Amino acid sequence: MLRRKRVWLGLAISVACLYLVFASLDVAALGAALRHVNPVFIAPALVVFFGGVWLRSLRWRLLLRPALRSGQRARLGTWPLFRVLIIGLTINNLLPARLGELARAYLLWREQRVEPGATVATILLERVLDGLTLALFAGLAALLVPFPEQLRRAAVLAGGVFLLAAVGLVAFLVVPAPFLWLVRRVLRRLPPRAAYLGDRLLQTFVEGLGVLRQGRALVAVLALSVLAWAAEATMYFVIMLGFPFPVHFAAALLGAAAANIGTMVPSSPGYVGTFDLPLQLVLVEVFAVARAEATSYTLVLHAVLVVPVIALGLLFLWQDWRQADVAAGEAQPRSVFAALSALAGQRPGQLASPPRHPPPVDR
Repeated sequence: MLRRKRVWLGLAISVACLYLVFASLDVAALGAALRHVNPVFIAPALVVFFGGVWLRSLRWRLLLRPALRSGQRARLGTWPLFRVLIIGLTINNLLPARLGELARAYLLWREQRVEPGATVATILLERVLDGLTLALFAGLAALLVPFPEQLRRAAVLAGGVFLLAAVGLVAFLVVPAPFLWLVRRVLRRLPPRAAYLGDRLLQTFVEGLGVLRQGRALVAVLALSVLAWAAEATMYFVIMLGFPFPVHFAAALLGAAAANIGTMVPSSPGYVGTFDLPLQLVLVEVFAVARAEATSYTLVLHAVLVVPVIALGLLFLWQDWRQADVAAGEAQPRSVFAALSALAGQRPGQLASPPRHPPPVDR
């Protein structure tokens, strides 16, 4: 029921944002702006974008490392994480309720026996690091160009929220006892099997935050966060070169910050509207770009960010389906979509069972 309400809330927010994007927009002017787009810059922009995704995969590997056993660390390279990350992005673009994050946790559990709690913790850390980095980009843009006080306040508020989240995670890791005590009191009210799985998820979640205890690894993670999002902002800038309005790198920085913070708001699959409206507002209100040209840039950029990822992700999912080998009587589903169906309630209980024959791992 809660998931359905979230889906409907996301759809409503997307529809409202789309209305604001296209309200009082001259459709003829939008069509003319789209006809003047130079597509030659799309290919190099995609190279930069996927380079940024590779950097995010490197960051994820560092985030996971403290929660892995020695054998898992040797097996889990950057390419498998890149593949899982692309699949997660694809599912987020196609399905509601950010099921791509659950798919990432399931794939790592199935293929590498990484505990789902640890994966969820690293994904949460990713979100906090992303928010802090994007708030930093907004601050840098504010030093380069003046923008409205209302937008400045929104940037400060977003930065404060993510900073508070980071402090909360550190506090939880330093003094976890009160939180763990509270959660375990709740778990004791559940059936034994559910209580055991909940406690295991909680323990591995704490292990997934282990990078916060490692100073050098944390510095590397922060550096990779900045580099990965700088690559995406550069991709925004390269796409801008194909449009007739004046190009400014600060517009790419602030646009990347606004659009991606907007995607953290509940929305339809593919972040329709919540991505487009903040980016359009930045271009129109801060950089005085004509509304039709700003909207044409927003639509083209969104398509370039979504379509190639979906194409590559569907290729990886097809490979996953081809390699899925459901043994007779095996308890858990093998394909990603079968796992998501189980999570949606069509085949309950399948993901709760541990693998019958997990591969040996060295400690």
